[in-house]
Amino acid sequence: MDKFFFPESVVVVGVSSSHTNLARRILANLKRFGFTGRIYAAGPRPEEVEGFKPYKSVLDIEDKIDLAIVLTPAAVVPQIAEECGRKGITHMLIESGGFGEFEGDGSPTEKKLLEVCRRHGIRFVGPNCIGIINRENGLCTPFARVLDRFVKGGLSAISQSGGVGASFIMDMTLDFVGVSKFVSFGNAVDVKEHDLIEYLSDDPETEVIAAYLEGLSDGRKLLETASRVKKPIVMLKSNRHQSSKKIACSHSAALAGDDRVCRAAMQQAGVLLAQDYMSWTNITKQLFLPPMRGKRLAVLSRSGGHAVLAADAIDEFGFELPAFPQSFFEAVKEYFQGGIIKLQNPLDMGQIFYHPILAHIIEEALKLNEIDGVLFIHTYDAQEEGDIVHTMLSQIPDLIRRYSKPVTVVLHTQREERTYVRENFRIPVFRTPRFAVEAMHYSRINHEYVNSKKAWPYVSKDPDIDRLALPGAALEAGRDLTLSESLEFCEAAGLKLAPWRRVISLNEALQAASGLGYPLALKLCSSETSHKTDVGGVRLGIRNDSELREAWGRLEEISDAALEAVLQKMSEPGIEMIVGGKTDDSFGPVVLVGSGGIMTELLEDVSARVAPIDIDDANEMIEELKGVRMLKGFRGFPPADTKALATLIAKVSGIIHQVEAIAELDLNPVIVHADGEGFSIVDARVILKKPRSRQGC
Repeated sequence: MDKFFFPESVVVVGVSSSHTNLARRILANLKRFGFTGRIYAAGPRPEEVEGFKPYKSVLDIEDKIDLAIVLTPAAVVPQIAEECGRKGITHMLIESGGFGEFEGDGSPTEKKLLEVCRRHGIRFVGPNCIGIINRENGLCTPFARVLDRFVKGGLSAISQSGGVGASFIMDMTLDFVGVSKFVSFGNAVDVKEHDLIEYLSDDPETEVIAAYLEGLSDGRKLLETASRVKKPIVMLKSNRHQSSKKIACSHSAALAGDDRVCRAAMQQAGVLLAQDYMSWTNITKQLFLPPMRGKRLAVLSRSGGHAVLAADAIDEFGFELPAFPQSFFEAVKEYFQGGIIKLQNPLDMGQIFYHPILAHIIEEALKLNEIDGVLFIHTYDAQEEGDIVHTMLSQIPDLIRRYSKPVTVVLHTQREERTYVRENFRIPVFRTPRFAVEAMHYSRINHEYVNSKKAWPYVSKDPDIDRLALPGAALEAGRDLTLSESLEFCEAAGLKLAPWRRVISLNEALQAASGLGYPLALKLCSSETSHKTDVGGVRLGIRNDSELREAWGRLEEISDAALEAVLQKMSEPGIEMIVGGKTDDSFGPVVLVGSGGIMTELLEDVSARVAPIDIDDANEMIEELKGVRMLKGFRGFPPADTKALATLIAKVSGIIHQVEAIAELDLNPVIVHADGEGFSIVDARVILKKPRSRQGC
């Protein structure tokens, strides 16, 4: 990967003297940024371009070339790659468009390009990208004219979109956040996002990694890579709701949507996943301040109204506003006119008109052991107060360094003044109190990640699960498991079920009932019916033989084949939950837990993780549920056995991870009993992987 960022020689392919030629702009950017290596040009005509005389082909260049930057029509790119391979060039940036983004999945041009590059051992970034910027050596390959050389610093960004990525680093530079490296990687046909993150994790000039992704090449690999990175990773993921276009067969598939899975995976990896572009930029610049090591905030505001807005955000993001000690007020009361000061946090400083004093108040707050960070909100008229405010702002960076605590600044002033401050003071500036508090929240999360991050996966395979066998009849027929087969599989896996029997006639049902004991449930058994209650396929609370006969007759009416059913002992009361799993297209096996029964999809109170997980993860999943209050005891209900539930979640994660033939697994409902009494699984659904579409889902 090093040659992408530190080539000693580059050739720009596709250059011409036409004023509309984009490749010539790459030459101009390399010159303007002061690229330290040798530069060559290749193109069809010999006219000099930007001071370079193009070679007709890379094969005509006598010197060794480390990196080829290609911007030609897509159709000729495979041939250029062939020439690069023959020349011994091992790295390419392919900025040309017209590949998979135009031709669609299975792009023949992409396939041909990949075949040529694999044959010659060439690694390439792109196609459909704007390439790389490296501030260390002046490498700058975008085909758009790059006027600003950017502030040099510790931020490195990767982006599928060249436009979004370029906008991002320009916005960061305006806030005096320095840039080290930038990569637009486009279609990611060869070099993937996880390859770039892994490289930047070892780059000594990179302190924070920012990523913009529209799709995931290999979510599981991204999770595994990011979980090992010790540097902060801030990600913005767009194109989040594709799963809503599909109809899912099981509860687990419907609930564990693409966006939910992605968010869970990034949480496991310790990646900060932003909600939108503004959050992405705000979080990133906050990370260049000292970390929020706790939840205790001091809010110092010149406007009482903005302090109220800040207090709302503080409550939203789970911060605390500890009371200032008397010693703090003794230290600052002299700065208030007439000594009038309301002893509270947030502190309204609207009476102070000599602005440099505000730096002293900020320092007194930073000194407090009770405070983890300061939110400073300032409103002023730049025409009257600009110079004196600048004196105050110039002191803040030194205070931040001295006390190693963040001072997050919100300024409300004229537009021109905001630009001036952003360009002249080495402090991030935020637009609103909420933006600032959200950024501080993610700073605190990142601090927690640093201290608790585990390299994933960290769970060994369970040999008992490896020995599990799925029903041969279902595998041979290419169908999903029936209810009875699903229950048998769960029993073989060691999961605790409510007592049950498979029955195929009324006489068998009556005999089974005498052994199980009333009350009972009778359920239709079919591989084609996921939601049995929707078709009247479940009869609950059957109290005697007469009611069983009636229930059997009802099932016969709705069954269009030989009737097969499950007779099951009604479970003792408890809290209904769902525990399940599915195979995600990008992240592979995923486990989930949520509120169960018929309310599952209505409430959508669900937490997910990429499997396999351990008990700690399972407990975290339970804590994330809105329904956790019920599980802990609510309005006369005793606390539920969450320890047993966590054990079940971890076990299911192992099953969905290790039994590769399973596409989806539903245990719904799981009745969680009182603390110490375990749980009962009363329904199960196992859907197998198969190429055909599933009828009847």
